[in-house]
Amino acid sequence: MEKLSLDHLPPGVRFSPKDPEVIELYLKNKIIGNDKDTWFIPELKFYEDEPWDLPIKSGIATEDQEWFFFTGQSLKHQKDNQKKRKRGQKQELVNRQTKAGFWKSTGPDREIESGESLIGMKKTLVFHIGSNKKEEKAIRTNWVMHEYRTTQKEFDGKHPGQVGFCNTI
Repeated sequence: MEKLSLDHLPPGVRFSPKDPEVIELYLKNKIIGNDKDTWFIPELKFYEDEPWDLPIKSGIATEDQEWFFFTGQSLKHQKDNQKKRKRGQKQELVNRQTKAGFWKSTGPDREIESGESLIGMKKTLVFHIGSNKKEEKAIRTNWVMHEYRTTQKEFDGKHPGQVGFCNTI
């Protein structure tokens, strides 16, 4: 895949879209198949890779410590039984386990609005090394990821479409 080079731009110019821009300009275009506007953001099975392996797979050649990727949702539990869940408990749809660890959600999802309309949600995750089983103590790392998804009905989630934004702090 060809990488987008920022060398021909003035110093200080970065690819740093605001949250509504991630949804409106990139995620929605990817979902509808408009790859001519999103070609430089690679699509990969994000949660199968360790975070330290991601920078080389980025579509933008940069020294910045943030990278953008598209990924589809992989179901964590293929055969979910709603009757066995507690009342009001939601199924976790995305399997965020890697070989070395797992991405853990921190805090509530945040709403992304454009004007007065809710257009998407943003989830923050932190990578932990080790198992997510309660009997083991996992080690929190400095790898942080922001996961975006659209909430608009015309983009019903049946299309590949999450965008992961990964960075180190």
